[in-house]
Amino acid sequence: MAHQTKLQSFRLRPVYKFGVQIPRNHEHAMELDRINGNTFWRDAELRELRQIDEYSALRNMGVGWKPAEGYKKIRVH
Repeated sequence: MAHQTKLQSFRLRPVYKFGVQIPRNHEHAMELDRINGNTFWRDAELRELRQIDEYSALRNMGVGWKPAEGYKKIRVH
């Protein structure tokens, strides 16, 4: 049990890169923005989502669609 407690505290400790705390999930990112009084993480999320749309990275081709040669089907769970 002591080993599991030590592992959990290691997993939950704050992570920093280049002096900036890295959020673990969306809620944590929004909390960091609120604490710091800025919207840097929210702006970064919106920029990434806009880029996914801009690059047409994801397209739902529907049921029964057969990919052309050279394409690989990726199942979404």
